[in-house]
Amino acid sequence: MTLRLVPVALCLMVFLASCSKKDDSTRYIPKDAIGVISINTGQLVQKVGLSMLSGSPMLKEMTRGAGGDTAHFDLEKTGLQYLTTVYAYAVPDMRLPSKSRFQVLLPLKDAEKFRAFLKEQFKEAKITTKDKFSFATLNPNICVGWDKETAIVAATTAQREWTEDGTMKPAADNSTLLTEEIEKTFGLQKDQSLLTNDKFTALMKAGHDIGVWMNYEALTNAMPQEELGQAGTVLASQKKLIKDAFLAGGIDFEKGKITGDARYYFNPSVKGIASALEVKSVNNDLLGKVPGSQMNLMLSHHFNPQGIRALVDTIGMLPLATTALKEINLSFDDILNAFSGDFLLAFTDFKVTTESESYTLAGSSVNYTKPVPSFKAVLSMKIKDKTAFDKLLQTVVSNGLLSPGATPNTYMIGGSMTLATDGAYVVASNEAGVATSFLQTSGNKAFNIPSEVKSNPSGFFLDVKNSINSVPLDLLYGKEDSSVFHDGKQLFESVKAYGGKLDGDHTEMHFEATFQNKDENSLLQLIRFGQKVVEAEKKMGDSVDDVLPGDQEEASPAEAADSTAVAPSI
Repeated sequence: MTLRLVPVALCLMVFLASCSKKDDSTRYIPKDAIGVISINTGQLVQKVGLSMLSGSPMLKEMTRGAGGDTAHFDLEKTGLQYLTTVYAYAVPDMRLPSKSRFQVLLPLKDAEKFRAFLKEQFKEAKITTKDKFSFATLNPNICVGWDKETAIVAATTAQREWTEDGTMKPAADNSTLLTEEIEKTFGLQKDQSLLTNDKFTALMKAGHDIGVWMNYEALTNAMPQEELGQAGTVLASQKKLIKDAFLAGGIDFEKGKITGDARYYFNPSVKGIASALEVKSVNNDLLGKVPGSQMNLMLSHHFNPQGIRALVDTIGMLPLATTALKEINLSFDDILNAFSGDFLLAFTDFKVTTESESYTLAGSSVNYTKPVPSFKAVLSMKIKDKTAFDKLLQTVVSNGLLSPGATPNTYMIGGSMTLATDGAYVVASNEAGVATSFLQTSGNKAFNIPSEVKSNPSGFFLDVKNSINSVPLDLLYGKEDSSVFHDGKQLFESVKAYGGKLDGDHTEMHFEATFQNKDENSLLQLIRFGQKVVEAEKKMGDSVDDVLPGDQEEASPAEAADSTAVAPSI
């Protein structure tokens, strides 16, 4: 029952339809908010259609799980304003065990209807009036306050402790504190509002379907230093690294794809570090050396190692780092000069085959199908100064972190990973042969990687469709899971992200999840997939065939699999 009003209210806002009014509730968001999420319900309804949303089994499941039933809701009687933007945000509050509280802003169309809605849906709610404000205590950790135009939901996570005799202590009653904070929020002065931050207002004007805002300074201040450990000590002494550091991002649901854009703003005093870390050109030598014919996942990053010196020096750790490295006969320059700053993690040629195995249970032999995944994994770096790298490598070997391998210039990491080098590159892999192949390969052009991923300081690519294509349906635990996975294999095509270039006071990243169906809105496709998940759980077929669609040619069970077997529980 805890926090049940929040999902109900947010659901209802998305499914309403009427004329919108100008939204001005952002004035109630304080400038020290840790994070803010905005949901533009008007745009979402326009993109997917109200009828599709209102008829969704997910809505019924969500409202039922929140303590209600859609059949009992008359949307007009909620009193909520239609087709506007809903804001949810977190603010630091050191008086609470969780060190923060959450608030949701809900624009109202009719305050009296909203009061009646609360009284009907929350029979035990305590409703009071003070001046022009009304307040409702739904439980010790959820309170609502409203005037004629806006409702504010304030909530905190219930913290309960065990007594010495093994019983649980009653949850602390935070209703008075939450009610007082709601009243203070209504009286928030403009100069204390997040609207004074031009970076936040720019994000809101961008009009994303979902907006995301993060204040790193507020986040760090809200986290107890003892939980951050050594990192907390460093951050506490170097507040300028995170002062006025913000993340402003947005997510949009388009036809055939979900797109996301994010900007990381840094304090002007940190620009020197950012400039020192930035690379002027991206080197793709590593990508051309990866062995294989199918790229499943890749993560690349390029930076100037000399920027690390600027960072360490700024936080005052350079003398300490120099002293520590001197004890193992290394210098800071040895590490910085060893690598060019080009890194690549790649997984290729992923596939799943099957093996039939058996075990004995109560004297009887039970057969089952075992999945056998295989792939090539490489983590590679380009060497800048071979002398500096060799010195670093020998130090690592002498300290027992690496052991010599079976062939020259190869080393073992633990008992399963191999590290190899030829003086120009160093690579770690899950197989010795793959590491050797990486050093011998040059100019592999088999991979179809988006150009934006390859041309930016940071790049990520995941080929979803081809990576999961070889996974047999009958390896899953239950026919309903097989049905869902069958539909899921036809949903996403790929995911990519790229960015990291310095632009004034910020760097940018772009994200894109591409769907196989390019003609339909991505949110609508997700809703339909969610409906299939709900429907699959209700099917009671005796075999996988009973719950799969009619055309199963592309998803037929693997030849080696025994579809009637059940994997043993471990």
